[in-house]
Amino acid sequence: MDARMVAGFFTAWIVYAIVTLLHVALPALRRRGYARHEQTGILLEYKLNGHLVLPGSILLWLVLGYIQLVPWTWLYEARWYSFAGAVTLGLLFTFAIVLPQRAVRKNIFADLWFGRLRNPQRQKGNLLIDAKMWLYLAGTIMLQLNILSALMYHWELFFDPYDTSVVNPGFLIGVAMLTFFIWDYLHFEKVHLYSYNFIAEHVGFKLGFGCLVFIHFFIPLRSGQLRIFPIQGTRSFLMCFLFWFFSLVGCLRVVLICRSIISKFRLGKDSLASNPRR
Repeated sequence: MDARMVAGFFTAWIVYAIVTLLHVALPALRRRGYARHEQTGILLEYKLNGHLVLPGSILLWLVLGYIQLVPWTWLYEARWYSFAGAVTLGLLFTFAIVLPQRAVRKNIFADLWFGRLRNPQRQKGNLLIDAKMWLYLAGTIMLQLNILSALMYHWELFFDPYDTSVVNPGFLIGVAMLTFFIWDYLHFEKVHLYSYNFIAEHVGFKLGFGCLVFIHFFIPLRSGQLRIFPIQGTRSFLMCFLFWFFSLVGCLRVVLICRSIISKFRLGKDSLASNPRR
């Protein structure tokens, strides 16, 4: 195992650590949401500063690339090693946040999937870290950095000051669309405090692995064809739309398949409970 593989493997870990430090260090708005503490019933408080952590992370990425310490294309070039590291971290996070807690369901695999804690937070003085807020913040910023790294790779590969037609405009539009979504998401964090995820969902594999691995690697890895091929004219816009559509459909299919399996499993258990053998 060479140094490049090791560095790539821990890239996602380092990015998440930096995001955490920025989340803790930068000024933030304190807002109470809709969810309540499970023991005290008090409305939970959240720290909202994604609108600062996102540009701070991008600025740091630009500076590291400018001084040639970390190339702007590194996240794309080391994407598979980084993906392996993120998968490992996602599994470790799931085990660490689920297994030490008291069982909620009879099936341990259901507990691992859905989680046992509903709103885990760590607060000490002015330091406040909410697990759900941190997961969404880390995942969306990692997605943004992966997209920007892919953009720089595409730009360096095809940009020609004498012939700009080889740069894929469809891919540029895709980058702009995803970037708009991310900035909009993190600039209006308060809205998410009243969503189902914050009110009722537990923290387990579905949420932890989904934020640390699935979302921000699934979309960039599926856009690899657009990054390495110059496509011109109408075809580029068609490719951009198909990339966006199939990425969205792929995410929804995974969710629907998982829900279908879980529903069938629950239906089977309910049927057995209502019709026990005599």
